[in-house]
Amino acid sequence: MNTETLDRLRSRIVKIDAMPAIPMILRPLLHCLEQPVEQVDMNRIVELVSYDKSIAAQCLRMANSALFMRNKEAETVRTAVMSLGMWRVRDLLFSNSLSEVIPA
Repeated sequence: MNTETLDRLRSRIVKIDAMPAIPMILRPLLHCLEQPVEQVDMNRIVELVSYDKSIAAQCLRMANSALFMRNKEAETVRTAVMSLGMWRVRDLLFSNSLSEVIPA
């Protein structure tokens, strides 16, 4: 890492008043999503996603986008998670968590 980058990082760190909280569901949800497909507990994944309103809203928004919308609109977190699949839910979780922790 060059000195310019290091100085820029230091100035950003000094400006941070407090570290944003990482969603509480991050660790248990990642554990569920790392299981082999035949051992995945979709009920637990839906339950965990439902605990975090931001992630649940993003799942619903994405599931109802033109890219994923099926014959019927996803009205529940369960239908959104089922429509998106495990990998996209994991990607949403990471993007949501990282955007809160790493300032732009």
